Amino acid sequence: MSMMGAMLAWADADAAGSRGAEVLDALSQLAGRLHPLTVHFPVGLLLVAAVAEVWGAVRKRPAAS
Repeated sequence: MSMMGAMLAWADADAAGSRGAEVLDALSQLAGRLHPLTVHFPVGLLLVAAVAEVWGAVRKRPAAS
């Protein structure tokens, strides 16, 4: 779901006064809490892989067969 779609669904549920607004609020809070994990962990993993590649090139040892 796009960000605009989520905002419209949230506004629609809130206007209706239904339980949907509570559910969307809970999902929004969950997404906010998971942001550091879902965004920063893959970036850190890529950095570690790059460092490992450079380290392997600097050591100049033949690859295992």
